[in-house]
Amino acid sequence: LPGLSNSKCCVGRDGVPTLCGGGDVCCDGLCVVKGTGCAKKCLPGMIPCGGRCMFASKGDFCCMAPSNQAGIVCGAGSACCGGVCAAAGTGCSKPCGPGMLSCGGVCLPGASDSICCEGPTGCGVLCGAGSRCMGGLCFAKGFGNHLPFWANMKLPNKTVTPFAGPSKAPLPLVAPALIATVAPVATLAPATTAPASPSPATTPVVAAAASTTAAPTTAS
Repeated sequence: LPGLSNSKCCVGRDGVPTLCGGGDVCCDGLCVVKGTGCAKKCLPGMIPCGGRCMFASKGDFCCMAPSNQAGIVCGAGSACCGGVCAAAGTGCSKPCGPGMLSCGGVCLPGASDSICCEGPTGCGVLCGAGSRCMGGLCFAKGFGNHLPFWANMKLPNKTVTPFAGPSKAPLPLVAPALIATVAPVATLAPATTAPASPSPATTPVVAAAASTTAAPTTAS
């Protein structure tokens, strides 16, 4: 490739090369100004976050995602919750703000007498005063005598307790009354044609007079 003596070859992930200037930085096949992009040392007014130089103000900080491969800059005083910036006192803040209660690792709006009800996954919901928490669900007093099937579920790779309610006979896939028994089709024997025999009632009767042989006439 044509270039200057201080040019640097920059090859991207697709294998296509390009030449960068002497003071530029190669970032995944792109030429960026020194102190930006994937530079190890960022320019003033920028902070490294997720492998990139990002603009930030005083007090801002980098909030990395759970994958630890990407990040975002959050403002001063906010909270970083799994790669998301949350306002102070909300989200996963500690402590929670006024009118918020910590439940399941996050701040939820609720009353001072609300009850945190956490499910098998660790997420929570706030139940009202006097209610009952069972398996991450809120039941009114006097209800919810049987745990839902996921109440005792242990995650991950744990045993799952089946439904703890009253046992019932399983329903058949097909009702017996709906199963009709088809009788086998009878095989019909081929019809045999018997030779016709004359019936006495239908036999023509020859008159006796018609069957009498006339005597020859003798000339006198």
